[in-house]
Amino acid sequence: MEIIEDLEQLWNWASDHNNMKLKGLINRFKYGEDLEERIIALARILQTMRRHRLKRSEHFIRHCLLYICSEEVGENEA
Repeated sequence: MEIIEDLEQLWNWASDHNNMKLKGLINRFKYGEDLEERIIALARILQTMRRHRLKRSEHFIRHCLLYICSEEVGENEA
């Protein structure tokens, strides 16, 4: 069983398995307009990973949350 370390690896897995829905969720997570949309996308990504029995590394969620926080801080400073 593959252990997913980061979003890029998850994107590659989705591409290899032709999972367009997951790729759309990743895009919504990365490029969503507001915080709520991005959090919902992350929750759906985690559900999809669970449904496909993909394991995630310990820092996967931390990495995703830091991604959201860094983007939010950048927007607030602009």
